[in-house]
Amino acid sequence: MRIDRERYSTIDRWRRIVHRRVDNVRPTLIRAVVLAQNVTETLKQARDDLKQAEKTADDEGTREEIRETAEAYRDYVVGDHEPDHAILDEHLNTLRQIRRQVDGDTEEQIERALEATENYRTDVEQA
Repeated sequence: MRIDRERYSTIDRWRRIVHRRVDNVRPTLIRAVVLAQNVTETLKQARDDLKQAEKTADDEGTREEIRETAEAYRDYVVGDHEPDHAILDEHLNTLRQIRRQVDGDTEEQIERALEATENYRTDVEQA
């Protein structure tokens, strides 16, 4: 009987360890899922701001650059892949250049998209 108790004790101990680890992992996974949703929402908002900026831009070349960036963001929001840091930096640089070329409502929309993209990049780094 003593052997059975030791065996049960060992199995019970491992079971408690596993449950403790699972309980510790569960909140981390939940935080990761919530962060991913927030990150996606941030990029979706940036894309919406770019769509509005495209409508108010005066220059066709500027509209084209805004449209290309908005389409790239759509791919990130709808698709199952994330942009790497180099691609995000490229988009940020494009938005900064566009911001210098525009004014009024277009500038405000670009500024909001730029801020959302910077927040997205920060959130991705923290995740």
